[in-house]
Amino acid sequence: MSEQEIDEIVFSRYDNYIKALYLSLKASNTYGNYEAALHYINEALKYSPDNKTLLFFRALYKYRYGQKLMIFESKDRGCDVLKEAINELEILSKQETTWEEPRRWLEEVKEEYETECQH
Repeated sequence: MSEQEIDEIVFSRYDNYIKALYLSLKASNTYGNYEAALHYINEALKYSPDNKTLLFFRALYKYRYGQKLMIFESKDRGCDVLKEAINELEILSKQETTWEEPRRWLEEVKEEYETECQH
């Protein structure tokens, strides 16, 4: 079965939760293509807009994408994307006070941002 056929089945037969899950799995299968991963996560968020796990993954993909941009394309663009990741992790940290992961990652991203972007 082709990916297109699977897409057709998922999007014609299943509810928004399954659609979001399917798209998040596609994001995880992009193997370092953070731009594609962000595309799939943003699509998944259309079906599950308040899903904190998807929002967390989006922030992590932005972090990794920002790192990649700083090395291979534009340090300024990479710093902008890191700042977006920081903002998203700050929001999650405030909303999910018992969830440690967003706070842990927030500290890591902030440290890198301060080291690489604020001279």
